[in-house]
Amino acid sequence: MLTKLKQVHYGWIITLAGGGIQATQAFAVYTFGVFLRPLTTEFSWERGTLSLAASLAALIMGFLAIVAGRLSDKYGPRILVTV
Repeated sequence: MLTKLKQVHYGWIITLAGGGIQATQAFAVYTFGVFLRPLTTEFSWERGTLSLAASLAALIMGFLAIVAGRLSDKYGPRILVTV
């Protein structure tokens, strides 16, 4: 078993780890609609207010993705991800 593990290229391990992290983030973002009703009933929030907060978060993430991309081009992804 250990000899077969040594044959796996390190890049594939990084790729699988990155895919797992991205899947976790995607589940957190795209399942918001499932938790909308329980959140509003549990905390007595209005649906519009909670939806506005989620929409603003998505908008801010979109703008920050542009900034992160430019910083990644300028300084490299390793430094950006470490920070």
